[in-house]
Amino acid sequence: MQIDPYWSWTTDVELLDLTTAGDSNTFDETQGTFTGQVVNNSGGPIAGAKVIVVLHDKATGAAVAMGYTSLSDEMADGAAADYTVYVPIESGFDVNSAEFTLIVKGEHP
Repeated sequence: MQIDPYWSWTTDVELLDLTTAGDSNTFDETQGTFTGQVVNNSGGPIAGAKVIVVLHDKATGAAVAMGYTSLSDEMADGAAADYTVYVPIESGFDVNSAEFTLIVKGEHP
């Protein structure tokens, strides 16, 4: 990763780790589709959430593809909301050569 000083800045937004439920994924020739529910287990309300999916090459650990989505609705503690993340892949991509990381963050109001 390279930081661009013109497009990078510090923020006072507090991000909270969240969990998911009912996760599944499918792949076709152009993308992986990741679905499930974001669960607000933060102990309080959140203003929204981000779900990021990163595909890593199993052999090298290098990131090979990424996608994300934003959930903008406020969620009460214990509430859940559906998510779908599309991850574009190259033609001929071998799904068995990759593993994925799911990152879910909530924004404290």
